Amino acid sequence: MKSLLNDFLLFYARRGPGRSMRSSAFRKFCRRNRGKAFVADTGYGFRFRTVLGDAVDNQIYVNGVFEPETSRLFSAIAGECASFIDIGCNIGYFSCLFGRRNPDARIFCIDANPKMVERTRENMGLNGRDAEFLNFGVSNRKGSLKLFIPKGRHSLSSFAYRPEKGGEIEEIAVEIKRLGELISFEELDSACLKVDTEGFEFNVFSGIEPKEAERLKYVIFECNESNIQKAGQSAEAIFSISWVKNFHAYEIQENSGGLIPIRSEMGNYPTNANILLINSKIGESKASELSCLPGRLF
Repeated sequence: MKSLLNDFLLFYARRGPGRSMRSSAFRKFCRRNRGKAFVADTGYGFRFRTVLGDAVDNQIYVNGVFEPETSRLFSAIAGECASFIDIGCNIGYFSCLFGRRNPDARIFCIDANPKMVERTRENMGLNGRDAEFLNFGVSNRKGSLKLFIPKGRHSLSSFAYRPEKGGEIEEIAVEIKRLGELISFEELDSACLKVDTEGFEFNVFSGIEPKEAERLKYVIFECNESNIQKAGQSAEAIFSISWVKNFHAYEIQENSGGLIPIRSEMGNYPTNANILLINSKIGESKASELSCLPGRLF
């Protein structure tokens, strides 16, 4: 009986009519199966081991995709880039997606949480894909910091603050370095950088030298003003970093699709969105091209 109910909830969460009813089935299925491991077949053609409980795992297993519009952009630009740097790789979803779309790309999977590095290694291996796995925090200096890890929501782990969600907090000391001390930018060509560090994004970006940033073709990062402020910074501070000014900035519309230009001179910084930075050497027309690509898989 339990198995039948699980099957029904999963079916309804994926294909049932009515958004609110699908959301209800989604929540019930994930609660009933918290802590259980499942292998998902994603919409982008790679397999992925999830452990239900965290929002990232839940979305990937039930829907076969995480952050659909951002995933679409990664899929579109992967073939243009010779390397991918995934800071805050978590369980490796975007690294696997990038590796699937560009089998020849050099991939760096970086996370401050050693358990996430191992889960990313497992998921990359599940798809027969190698990468360079680095268990470090990335900042603007060398040293050590405490990482706050909610045991029930690993994707909320942060150097910047103690998360209020996810239950009991585990604290671990993590070695931090500048990105340029972890990888050699001189060996990179047309790189894509992804940063999701729960409020620590300014520290990551301010540690990148302008000459190093010239090797970056695209940057995608989470800009959550509330989390950034907990680290003592602001979205404006991120967009004021010298090398960031050499990129065209766009807010990724996760719900409706498309890209909205961010004009720093107007101060229209997003409060909670994923951001796409395009190296100005490519030109602003690239954003229009990406916006006009075929829609999401889901």
